[in-house]
Amino acid sequence: MSGPLFFIGLRSLVAGAVLVLLSKPTSSTWRSGLRIGFPLVVALGGMSVALTEGSLIEVVAILACGYSLSMLGLSGQRDASPTPMQIIGLGLALLTVALLWAGGTSAPVLIPAATAAAGFGGVIVLADRRAHSALPIPLAATALVFGGLFLTALATVAGESFALSTLIAATL
Repeated sequence: MSGPLFFIGLRSLVAGAVLVLLSKPTSSTWRSGLRIGFPLVVALGGMSVALTEGSLIEVVAILACGYSLSMLGLSGQRDASPTPMQIIGLGLALLTVALLWAGGTSAPVLIPAATAAAGFGGVIVLADRRAHSALPIPLAATALVFGGLFLTALATVAGESFALSTLIAATL
């Protein structure tokens, strides 16, 4: 696995810590944030690898496909039929991904980007399920803290180096 996992994890951890200090989440929010933290880790890790391997256009197209699928999943979860725009959006996103595949986009870009799309879709669906029991800012804060801790630990175990110049360049 390659990519700026340490940077993404550290950035998520700092952003989550700031939001935790501002929002003061409850213990049930921390539990809900832990449930959302796993798909967030998968999404952020996949996106960091995909962005180092491919272009932003490829990754955004695949993320749009995942977003469209998650919106259809939310409609199904609420026992509502999908709107025509959701179906059209999914069709356009799938067509774009098919054209990217036919155009020569490689598997080292498609697989991590698809993993990121699935992770972000999971975050959307799980956050919607927990929205009635927790406020959105504390819920996001706790998920970012858990995700940042895991990604930072994963990058440390994987031996990813901490280069200040890389962190500054990635921030800019």
